Amino acid sequence: MPLRFDWNQRGGGLEGRKDVGFTAQNLLKAQQTTNIQIPNLVDDHNPDKYCIMNTQLIPILVKAVQELTQKVANLETELELIKSSKP
Repeated sequence: MPLRFDWNQRGGGLEGRKDVGFTAQNLLKAQQTTNIQIPNLVDDHNPDKYCIMNTQLIPILVKAVQELTQKVANLETELELIKSSKP
C-alpha cells in the first residue's frame, strides 16, 4: 500500500516534491475495508487537508515485527527438528 507521489499541498511549499509513503485517503480506505480502526491515524476534520499521524502506526508495526519474529523462530525450530530426525 505504500506508494510514490508528488505533493500537491497548496501553500505549504511542498508542491511537486516527490515522496514515498501513504496517503490519508488510502489509510482511511484500508481501515474501512479491513474494519480495523486505528484511533487518530487520520485527521479528516478539514476535508480540504487530511493529515496522517504516522506515529500511530509505530505500535502496530512493532507488534507485527514481534509476531513475525516469533513465527520465524518457530519455523527455525521446526526445521532443526526435521533435519535432526533424518538419518
